[in-house]
Parts: sequence; structure tokens; C-alpha cells
Amino acid sequence: MLGLSFGKVLVLIVLAAAVWLAYRWMKLKAPAAPPPAKRPPPATPGTQDLTRCATCGAYVAVACARSDCAIGRSS
Repeated sequence: MLGLSFGKVLVLIVLAAAVWLAYRWMKLKAPAAPPPAKRPPPATPGTQDLTRCATCGAYVAVACARSDCAIGRSS
């Protein structure tokens, strides 16, 4: 079937070494990739002060959604 003689094995080793050396040579000749650009830090979302509702006890940013709450009423 497949007779592996010393000559065939030697040719295979020489071919593998040639491919490996060519790969190394091409890798050394290739220009180095520039370093990645620095990203600016992510913007932090704005913060809001929370006020505790005296009626329901929930902490709300602007106005409480309950109709009987003192924070949500405009008048």
C-alpha cells in the first residue's frame, strides 16, 4: 500500500522545515501592527438627588407618582 521509505520521510521532513522557516521569515518581515488606540473612559450617567416621600416613604428623583403624595403635587 503506502510504502514509507527513508527517502520519502526525509523529503517530508525537509518540506515541513522549509514551510516552517518560510512562515518564520514572513512573520519577521511583516510590519508590526500599531498599538490599539486608547478609548476615552465611558461617560458616567448624570446623577440625581433622591428625596424621601413623607407619605409613602419611597425615594423619588423628581415627583412621586401617587396622587396623595406631597412631593408630586404642584399646588
